Amino acid sequence: MDKNPAQNTLAAAAAGARVVRGCDSLELLSPPPNLDRHVQPFFSDSSNHGPGGPAVMTEASAPAPKAAWGSRFKTYVHNAIQAPMFKPKFSPDAPIWMLGDLYGAPAAGEDAAQEVDAAGLEPESHIVDLMDDIKSRLWFSYREGFTEILGSAQTSDMGWGCMLRSGQMMLAQAILMCTVGRGFRRDTGDPEVYRQILHLFYDSPACPFSVHNLLRVAAEFGIRPGTWLGPNTVCLALGAAVRESAGRLPESLGLATRMTAYVAQDCLVSRREVAAATRSRDDGPTRPIFIMIPLRLGVNNKLNKVYIAGLQDLFSHRECVGVVGGKPRHSMYFVGFQGDEMIALDPHQCQPVVDPGSASVSTATYHCSAPRKVKFTSADPSIAIGFLCRNESEIEKFYTMSQGQDRMSPLYSIGP
Repeated sequence: MDKNPAQNTLAAAAAGARVVRGCDSLELLSPPPNLDRHVQPFFSDSSNHGPGGPAVMTEASAPAPKAAWGSRFKTYVHNAIQAPMFKPKFSPDAPIWMLGDLYGAPAAGEDAAQEVDAAGLEPESHIVDLMDDIKSRLWFSYREGFTEILGSAQTSDMGWGCMLRSGQMMLAQAILMCTVGRGFRRDTGDPEVYRQILHLFYDSPACPFSVHNLLRVAAEFGIRPGTWLGPNTVCLALGAAVRESAGRLPESLGLATRMTAYVAQDCLVSRREVAAATRSRDDGPTRPIFIMIPLRLGVNNKLNKVYIAGLQDLFSHRECVGVVGGKPRHSMYFVGFQGDEMIALDPHQCQPVVDPGSASVSTATYHCSAPRKVKFTSADPSIAIGFLCRNESEIEKFYTMSQGQDRMSPLYSIGP
């Protein structure tokens, strides 16, 4: 295969081309050349504002259509099937890592395991704190009743949009890190900023990180609404959307307004390319960067066990903003682990579309109180990992962390 990313990249990506390098096998990871040139800007002039700033497109969103009875019944059946069969359990005797924060270990003599219920928590302080952290992450699930996507008949992403939703959650964590930091909790902080962040992902063509705009970018790869996406394509779409939004988000979002994005190719993060992406045009400070690394860590839809220790180590670093993956055609957003199981936010519950930018609207449906647990050994090998580096110091820390990987089974490499 020609390694020149400028040659037929879009056609190759649409055809599902693969390369073999480092990892067992891997989707073509080269982003299309001049991707930003192909993407029509989705921001209007500064007079056309969403809540708190100019994070809107020129195209006005039409009123959301109401779901027909048959559609509502289909959603009911889908949600009943996707509902967790068992309540999640966390052991107080084993440490839990979540996005760089450690929960545990408990005092001696405590019960071996406890049940965590959304309706009432057992009084283990670190388990309560863990659930508070999980409930404070931004959760994007299937929605129905939004404006048609790109002129199609799709007014819901139920059944095909889980990878898009997982990618949205990983990007949202990067924005939270830039704006309010890792310690963000849902019931604290500036409520206006919190709603501004949520509104960036609202299911409308007027919002930069909506499924509408991510699919607009993904159309460059031959992806149409209603099509399931893989981790690589979602990373490319997220990267283009982030680069397009830089400097055009509400100023109240702080560093997030200057954030750029980088998608690694062939399991390799290039120092030179990261430096070029983070360089300010006005010789200002280094720009924050959202680094995404699509990987395939195994063959035959089975994750190779040699990579489990590396994945576990990721969750102990605050630079990591999560992992997008799951099971075949069942994507989730992984935020941590305990023992041999990963902790995930699952987007497969379908809910009516609501605009979180309105102060009168409850944001409860944007937070998950029932996480999933997935064994490392049952996860699909196709994943994407995300990192957020806010300055030069954190970029160097990311490189140091990356170079400390197991030399026999590294997840990815750092190159010149």
